[in-house]
Amino acid sequence: MIETSTSEIRLWSDAVPGSGGWAQDESAFDLGDGEQRVRNVVVPTLTPFLPDPDAATGAGVIVAPGGGFFMLSIELEGSRVAEWLQARGVAAFVLKYRLLNTGRTMDDFRAVVARLTAAAADRRPGEGLGDQLRPALENGAGADGIRALELVRENAAAWRVAPGRLGFMGFSAGAFLATHVTAEAPAAGRPDFLALIYGGHAPGPAAADAPPLFAAGAATGSA
Repeated sequence: MIETSTSEIRLWSDAVPGSGGWAQDESAFDLGDGEQRVRNVVVPTLTPFLPDPDAATGAGVIVAPGGGFFMLSIELEGSRVAEWLQARGVAAFVLKYRLLNTGRTMDDFRAVVARLTAAAADRRPGEGLGDQLRPALENGAGADGIRALELVRENAAAWRVAPGRLGFMGFSAGAFLATHVTAEAPAAGRPDFLALIYGGHAPGPAAADAPPLFAAGAATGSA
């Protein structure tokens, strides 16, 4: 049993399956806007944001930030969202999941992002942002999402999360992770509800027993 905490908790107590040979170093950075981001995640973690016990509603939500699977907007789409939920009696858990390797330096990172963005704009097959979805999910992120659900359920009593009330909220790439987890997890291990924020997709027709879904997105443009 893990004690109640607001610190990062490793998803895997032993070696992380599937990334034993990874040599990249995780680093935090911002892009000049003061918002913290992380890249090159190798050791996935979960950070609980637990409400006051007297205010706890019994609901819990895993929050998966976005970032194209090459970074995580860990503050804007992670800790800030978790704090908002926490203030409303919801136990929130920020998931820091594994990402694609973006190199040693920030110049390496910018080169990777520029290449992927240009390929997506030119619709070059196999090279765009969307083409990173499947490799990223299969190379660790998908397993991290499923393990996050298991970890919260293992500690549900300590974290005051009621049975049948654990959801998964994802932003952008995190929303794709949410739908992947729902499709790939065993039926008993799926989230009880989903929130997809400007992202996500259905890998096929929804199952008859698929969990409830909330989706939000927006676009700007001129007629």
